[in-house]
Amino acid sequence: MRVSVVDLETHDVLARWDIPREGPESMKSFPDLRMPLSLDTLFAASASGRVANYDTLGNKIRDIESNARFPTTKEAYVRFFPINGLMFRKEKEVFVGLNPYNIYQEAAPSDYAAWMVRLNMETGLHDQAYFRMPSDYARFSADLAAFQTYGGLDRLRGEFWFGFPYSDTLVMLRGLKEIKRLAPKTNHRFTYLPSELRDYGSFKVWLQPKEASSHLGLLYDEFRDLFLMLTKLGETGDGDNTFDRTKHYLIRIFDGDWTLKGEYTVDYPGREELKDWFVTRNGLFVNAAFQDLEDEYRFDQVDLSTFLPPR
Repeated sequence: MRVSVVDLETHDVLARWDIPREGPESMKSFPDLRMPLSLDTLFAASASGRVANYDTLGNKIRDIESNARFPTTKEAYVRFFPINGLMFRKEKEVFVGLNPYNIYQEAAPSDYAAWMVRLNMETGLHDQAYFRMPSDYARFSADLAAFQTYGGLDRLRGEFWFGFPYSDTLVMLRGLKEIKRLAPKTNHRFTYLPSELRDYGSFKVWLQPKEASSHLGLLYDEFRDLFLMLTKLGETGDGDNTFDRTKHYLIRIFDGDWTLKGEYTVDYPGREELKDWFVTRNGLFVNAAFQDLEDEYRFDQVDLSTFLPPR
């Protein structure tokens, strides 16, 4: 398994690690978490309780047993969820999301509450953040997409914001403690509907109804003290599935106090989706709606300088 660190402005590869899948240098289980500690050392952890450090030659320079073990049986299944902004580091600790959706069961437990874990990268010890799902979320318990949670770290204030795809509300955490909940403002209306099992050629796939909305991500822009939220508003077109319709997205921009500063809609026709986005000192970058070159992956740049506070 390869892990790389890339400079977002120059596109240069700054560091690279290859973790062996087998042999004495492997973790003996899948490395669910992978976080660079420096350009020389990679931290890795697995849901089965292994924690290790690797150098850039793929050598395991540290290997300890952790108490961070999570159930992976048919009766109970919890896994690390280090995507959508749900992994970040604070000094010697790494925070990462947890996902309770059980692929062996028909639905996730409606009373599930452990959404984040804090793991000490030196000792392997861990603890968890417990907070309730939104009040009406039980109706989505059989929908895998409902548990594609997301979050964003406000590095200026030391606060973390956690969100559910089918809810207006964000949960603010300090450390592992819930402080408050907030529903960011919008001039649009969101429609939350569970996914449906639909025919796609000779297969069946889970797809959202075309009028369904879903919150996809949250970024904190430390260069301008802004929050950016990405939402799929829905789809239009006569196609039978999402691949044949136009996807409509909303990007909301807030200042550091969550005052709404702007809303922008963007459309992605056909198979392409808005799925990759990041912020640098040069602005917001989103994957382009039209990718017409096989050997390139293009991004569009969005100027955020107009949202800088007056000097």
